[in-house]
Amino acid sequence: MWATATTRLATTLFAATMLAGCWIQPGFGPTRQGYSPADGGTNAATVGQLEPAWRATTGAGANRPIVVGDRVVVTWRNNVRAFALHDGTPEWSRELSDEGAPPDVIPYLGDPVSPYDGTIHVAGLIQRFGIAYVLDAETGEGEGQFGSGVPIGAPAVTPDITVRASATVSSGGTLARLGYPGGPGLLYFGGPGLSTSITDPMVHRDRAWIGVGRNVLRFDFGVCVPAPPPVPVSLGCTAAKSIVAGTTVNTPAATDRDEIVVTDRGGGLQVIDAGSAIVRWTADLGGELTAPAIAPGRILVGSGRGEVVALRSGGCGSATCEPLWRGATGSRVTTQPAVAGGVVYVGTADGEVLAFATKGCGARTCAPLWVADATAGAPSGVRSGPILAAGRVIVVLESGDVVTFARP
Repeated sequence: MWATATTRLATTLFAATMLAGCWIQPGFGPTRQGYSPADGGTNAATVGQLEPAWRATTGAGANRPIVVGDRVVVTWRNNVRAFALHDGTPEWSRELSDEGAPPDVIPYLGDPVSPYDGTIHVAGLIQRFGIAYVLDAETGEGEGQFGSGVPIGAPAVTPDITVRASATVSSGGTLARLGYPGGPGLLYFGGPGLSTSITDPMVHRDRAWIGVGRNVLRFDFGVCVPAPPPVPVSLGCTAAKSIVAGTTVNTPAATDRDEIVVTDRGGGLQVIDAGSAIVRWTADLGGELTAPAIAPGRILVGSGRGEVVALRSGGCGSATCEPLWRGATGSRVTTQPAVAGGVVYVGTADGEVLAFATKGCGARTCAPLWVADATAGAPSGVRSGPILAAGRVIVVLESGDVVTFARP
């Protein structure tokens, strides 16, 4: 018992060290809040000092970046590349072999993650097979193993488990499944013929949440214990709870109040009790929404109408709530906002990066604290990011350029 407690304490301390100034998975942590408690000195008072620091080239269609230690890691097609966080110097690059792949198979890698141990995990479709790689963050060295399906989205990593979504082909059609190493086998959340939108998994306490089409499904780790694969769909683990939204949902995020926040592409937002799965309150924000970001006292969402919207995280005492403030962004917000130091950052379809004070400005409509053009004159929208590390703001453009802003 003592050894177990000591191990968990060491893991927790190591995880806290890893997270200080890093961004090791999409959404920052397994709860997908998009919030970093470390601002690196860039806050509402200093954000106006940000200026272009470095730019590096990857490939078109590059995935969401992460920061592990002092490196920015990006994947695209069958490539993984690491850059020095402070000046963008290329440190290593891996082209994972697609030798022998049929000509009709385009290899691709999913989003990288780092499970709190200094390694980088990345999975993808290589040579028509789902393969997962474990790479050393300092050198890029490492090998791959055949996975159990084609990966979907980014895994959610905690100090104890990694939860991954994947798709396989069964006799009845495509079967999506959610599994975690060291846990009770695989958790099935799909069925024959599944072809709908599937989000990244999100982990909050001892439960996994995932969006499938218009549904948000919850799986309880301690209850859901299916047999090892392969098993028929009928024997798979079913969701403990299911919530239906108005349209296709985005990746859910968890608040520190044991609430799950879900946005959809029709402008709807729901705040759900994590235990009962009962909807506590909703908001109709309009436009196609991004996944939400969760900051102290705030829920922040980007909109296809070209604005960032802030709501009080505890609700308004009513079943339907109105925004605290809105900020115009000029064009569609393309990805989940990121928050640190009392500032929320968003990227747009025309390649701008904007920052707003999370507390607002005392009015219903707020102006940005800082705006930057990330395109360098070559039109390209923000594909992923912003992510925040060591006071820096990092985005990836549709062109594949990695652009970093920092204070002098």
